[in-house]
Amino acid sequence: MERLLMAAVRISSPRLSDAVDLCAVLDSADPGDLTFALAANELAALVGQC
Repeated sequence: MERLLMAAVRISSPRLSDAVDLCAVLDSADPGDLTFALAANELAALVGQC
């Protein structure tokens, strides 16, 4: 059981970091910009992998 928990943390940590980075992009981008749309799509895809 402990191995499964450790694997879950190892797998989810990079995704969480990527999601936080994308949220920072969304926070600083104007909602009408292409950058915002691309980051939002990337975040949706990342969350959909969970």
